[in-house]
Formats: sequence, structure tokens, C-alpha cells
Amino acid sequence: MQLSDLIKTYDNVIPKDVRDSLIKKFHIVSPTREFDEHTYKFKEVFIQNHLDIFKQEFEFAFNAFAACVERYKKELKINYFPQKHGYEMFRLKRYEKGDGHFRPHVDVYDVGSMKRFFTFFCYMNDGGGTRFTDLDITVESKPGRLLLFPPMWMFPHEAIVSDKEDKYLLHTYLHYV
Repeated sequence: MQLSDLIKTYDNVIPKDVRDSLIKKFHIVSPTREFDEHTYKFKEVFIQNHLDIFKQEFEFAFNAFAACVERYKKELKINYFPQKHGYEMFRLKRYEKGDGHFRPHVDVYDVGSMKRFFTFFCYMNDGGGTRFTDLDITVESKPGRLLLFPPMWMFPHEAIVSDKEDKYLLHTYLHYV
């Protein structure tokens, strides 16, 4: 097995009506966090902090992501996937066209993040993609496409943001528990 085999995409995981609702509701609530630094620039909303607004979309995404994990395990014949795990906060991110960015990085980088073992990016629109810098792999964003990969040091990646439209991304991690 190659490292590239551990990077998987599944299309049409989140349907258009759910994606449209998530994007619309993103603009109703105040961002949980805003970043404007050299390494990254985006806004995000923690979905679980606003379940009164995002409950249906969260439940749909949670179930869809869980189904994709099962598919991933089966396709890759993974026998030792952690039995007990939990999700980190689901985040809906917005990278502004032509200005948003997340430069090359990894998602497990210290004691606080070491509980992460699986990354989920679900693209809400066509606003860019994700580039795995050391593996020379680029995943184009496609509405409803879910990208799954390990968050460790072997998978440095960066956001690709369109000059034409904002990029919206639903993002979470699986944790060891």
C-alpha cells in the first residue's frame, strides 16, 4: 500500500439542498473563529455550538461521514481501525475568494492535536481544492465531495482557493477516545 492509497474521495456525500442550507446558515450566525495570519486566513463556525440552527444538517453529515468511514475501511481492507472513537467539532469554513488561504501544514502537530487520527473535508462548492504538497496530489473541490485522509506528518496539505468564488468546506476529525 502507498501513502496515496490512504487519500480517498467520495462524491455526492452531501446533497445540494443540505450544502445550500449550510452555506446560507453560515451567514446567519457569527463566526466562532476568524483567522487572519500568514499561515491561514478563513472564518469558521462550530456547527455543534449552533444545533438550534444546524441540527438537521449536522445529523445528515454525521451519518454520511460515518457511512464513508465504513466504506473506506472496507475498500482498504483495514482490520485495525480504532473501535472506539469520537468526532471533533464539525466546522463550516469559509475561505474568501482570492484572499483566503491555509498554507502547507499537517493536522497533528502537538500533544493537544495528537488524538486526531482521521480527517474529513467535505466541499460545499467548486471554490478550489486541497493539495498534498509532498505527494504531488491535488484534489479538486466538487460540491458534495468528501475527502478522507490521515492527519499525520506524512500528509502535509494546503488549501486551494478560487479567485472566482468563496470556498466553503465542512471539516472535522475522528479522535481516539
